Amino acid sequence: MKPNTFIHSLMSTALALLLVSVSLPCYAAERVALVIGNNAYKYGTPLNNCINDARAVTKALKDVGFQVIVAEDASLQQMEAKVLDFRRAAQGAKAAWFFYSGHGAEVKGANYLVPVDAEIKDEFQIKHKTFALDQLMGAMDEAGTPLKVVVLDCCRDNPFGKGWSRSGARGLGQVGETPKGTIIAFATAPGKVASDGSGKNSPFTTALVSAIAKRGLEIDQVFKETGRAVLAATANEQQPWINSSYFDSFVLARGTSAGSVTLPSAVPASDDYGLFAGTTAGERKLVEVAPGVSIPFRWCPPGTFTMGGPAEEQALAKKWGLDASDETQHRVTLTKGFWLAETEVTQGQWQAVMDTGLKDQARKALQDDTLYQISGKKQTYRDAVSSKKGDDPSKLIGLQSEQVVMYFVNHSEAEDWCAAASRHAGVRGWRVTLPSEAQWEYACRAGTGGMTYAGDFTIKGKNNAPGLDAIAWYAGNSSKGYSGKGWDTKGFEETQYPSVTAGPRRVGQKQANDWGLDDMLGNVFEWCGDWYGGYPMRSVTDPMGASSGANRVIRGGSWNGNAASSRAAYRNALEPGIRSIDLGFRPALVPSR
Repeated sequence: MKPNTFIHSLMSTALALLLVSVSLPCYAAERVALVIGNNAYKYGTPLNNCINDARAVTKALKDVGFQVIVAEDASLQQMEAKVLDFRRAAQGAKAAWFFYSGHGAEVKGANYLVPVDAEIKDEFQIKHKTFALDQLMGAMDEAGTPLKVVVLDCCRDNPFGKGWSRSGARGLGQVGETPKGTIIAFATAPGKVASDGSGKNSPFTTALVSAIAKRGLEIDQVFKETGRAVLAATANEQQPWINSSYFDSFVLARGTSAGSVTLPSAVPASDDYGLFAGTTAGERKLVEVAPGVSIPFRWCPPGTFTMGGPAEEQALAKKWGLDASDETQHRVTLTKGFWLAETEVTQGQWQAVMDTGLKDQARKALQDDTLYQISGKKQTYRDAVSSKKGDDPSKLIGLQSEQVVMYFVNHSEAEDWCAAASRHAGVRGWRVTLPSEAQWEYACRAGTGGMTYAGDFTIKGKNNAPGLDAIAWYAGNSSKGYSGKGWDTKGFEETQYPSVTAGPRRVGQKQANDWGLDDMLGNVFEWCGDWYGGYPMRSVTDPMGASSGANRVIRGGSWNGNAASSRAAYRNALEPGIRSIDLGFRPALVPSR
């Protein structure tokens, strides 16, 4: 047996971060855009395709329901007037979209859009003869639209360096802060230069127009599609760049497709399992879990699979200090399909449903007087992390962001989130809940049978398994590229990379499995609905685990777990009341009966 063997290897070294407040937008009914294309510069190098780009984007946006304000070869006065019109039109709209193709300038970290009549002889003049990007973003923010999209197909080059043209000089600079609900898309990466292209449109605009027209794509998918197409068209020479603080759901070209299907919030009484069942493994469906907040789910069809790990895999885990004796292989049949959330629940999704945040959950952990089995002895969580009841809970949390996975959630709180989300979704014949352990492993494997959904991997050290790099954040790599305060990981043994600071990560950064599910291994452990118990020694159908017990099942490994725990078969158990830095959940949408 394995209950109460969960090890919190980092509890005593939590560092502080500032709290980031989370609020999610509501939606209105309109779509408004401002599109500007500037070619005929009087004092700078004329451009070729910018007006063509603007016209192509105008058509594409109109085709998906936008009211478009257009300016071509605009002077500064005309640009200012159009932005004012745009701000007024966008008030009360569902989305505001700005597209600019033309010269741009970056001077001392600030970014400017250059009108065709700008004559600039000295750097001091740039603020007075161009239109500041910050001014545009301020106007969009004042309009109050939930989604604000800024697309810049321009070099944003410093005119006092190597000239105005897209093909000369140092290219894009970064935007220091992306306002909430905003996506800023650049035609190329910082320090690079966007191409005009040899045809009628630039490579970026060509790719963007194509992606906008694809039915069912959500806004983030539109820019992913655009990026892939630009890389292909330019032999990887031009890499689009995106800054985003928009974490909700927005489909540009409405209509059903394999990419995205919106689930209604109310269902007629005649509908049943068959109406909402998917048709192909990995099909994507959006489920609204709070007002204006939808979560993508992936279809896991009915099927039979081998649950658990073979003897050699259990032996490998034992070699690296894990008890895998409870992974007895057996055949499992699931007679009904289900939908599983594409990612673990994020901090933004938690906030939207529960109206509390990460800091609130950390405070609960500090104030909890329950004695849990932690690191081999009974103790409170605060004692395990060398803290006191009245300590600042910020000291126990890492990165705070709407897209970072939620943690410090105990089992009953995860169930409460699911119940609230289910009530809001209001889907007859279906409910949002924690997946059963069998459902979780079936979905994780996605039709595969190895150690992971990407195949077997070699363990070179306790926290050194390069084969996990592409699919999982675990103790061997969770420090790589980590920015911001988190937990001191210098005590990690045999790590794949030098280890300094790490913590839970933003969801969806690793390779998904064949059914489109991200972070099934690593990042945080995930609660399942089952009580912990031994596996049956025979084939079973629709198992739900033990009927009672002292511990609930957790699955998937974590950012501070060793390589051997990042396997599809690995299972563990925890007392259901505990909250931890590496413990979250992933909801399922399952048939009610």
